[in-house]
Amino acid sequence: AIRAMKPSAVFVNIGRGETVDEAALAEALEQQKIRGAGLDVFQVEPLPAESVLWKLPNVIISPHIAGAPIRRSVEQFVQTLVPAF
Repeated sequence: AIRAMKPSAVFVNIGRGETVDEAALAEALEQQKIRGAGLDVFQVEPLPAESVLWKLPNVIISPHIAGAPIRRSVEQFVQTLVPAF
């Protein structure tokens, strides 16, 4: 669970949006209980404009592009994410 993550952790989700409690993730990010997040999938897609995730400086959001071709997309996603934090 998100609570078990270290403060230095960066959460990445390129799998399924419904597997993540977005409210708990947003809270952990807002309170800086984890370092950041890179998100490609969400419970509701596209991510609603009113989502707090858009406003958090420690979050990188991509437009559900991590699926194809997976290796190249993940490499680009990680290369973008790591320097940002």
